[in-house]
Amino acid sequence: MIATARDLARRHPRAKLACPICATSLAAENLDKHLAKVHPGALDVAAPWRGKDYRIVLTALLLIPIAIAAGVAIVFAADVSNDLNQFRIVAGAGGSFLVLALVGMTGWFPGWLRLDGDRVRYKHSLGLGRRTVAMPCTITIGPLVTTHRIDAANDFNSPGTEVRVGFYLRVTSGRTSITIGCRHNTLATMHWTGWQQGSKRNFCDVIIPGPEMVALEYALAQRGLLAALIP
Repeated sequence: MIATARDLARRHPRAKLACPICATSLAAENLDKHLAKVHPGALDVAAPWRGKDYRIVLTALLLIPIAIAAGVAIVFAADVSNDLNQFRIVAGAGGSFLVLALVGMTGWFPGWLRLDGDRVRYKHSLGLGRRTVAMPCTITIGPLVTTHRIDAANDFNSPGTEVRVGFYLRVTSGRTSITIGCRHNTLATMHWTGWQQGSKRNFCDVIIPGPEMVALEYALAQRGLLAALIP
C-alpha cells in the first residue's frame, strides 16, 4: 500500500492522506519525506489484517438455542437413562456456548480480514466462520459508540452517556456486509470520497488497529472504490 499512497500523493499533492505505516494524517506533499524520515525501509502492513473478533458472539448466541432445542428433544425421547447422559452433554455444550459469547464480548479472540481478488473476506469464530462481500461494494463510514454509565455501581437504571470510541467502515454487497471498527481515528472521512455516511453503531464484526484500517482504505482505493478527497 506504500506504492498506492505514494502514487496518490504524487497525483494529488494538496490532498490529505494517512501514512500507510503509522496511520498519521499528513499533507500528501509531505508523505515521501515522512516515510524517509520516520519509516525508512518500512514494508506494507501485510494482509491478512488481524483484529478483535466480535462476530463470534453472534455465532455462539445462535448456537445456544440450538443446544436448548436438542436438550428438549432428548427429554421427550424414550430411553431415559441414556437420554439423561445426553442431556447433560447438551446442557454442557449450551453452557460452553454462553461462556464463549461472554468471552467473545471482551474481544479476546482474533479475526482475520483480507481482500482477495474481487472479494473482501473475513475469517471469524476461531477460524471456523467465513463472511465474504463481493466487489464492487457500497462503503459506509460512521461513528462507533458505547454507553458509559456515570454511576453504574449505584444506579443501574441511570440513563448513561453515549461516548464515541472510534469509527467503523462497512462494506456491503446485496444482503451481505462486513463491519470493520477501529479505535484509532484515521480521519478517513477527510481523506476519501466514494463512501456514504452511516448512523451510529455499537457493534462491529471485527475491530482492527489504525495501520491495518489504513491498509484496508488504500486497498479499497487501489480497486477504485475510494478516491482521494481533493481540497
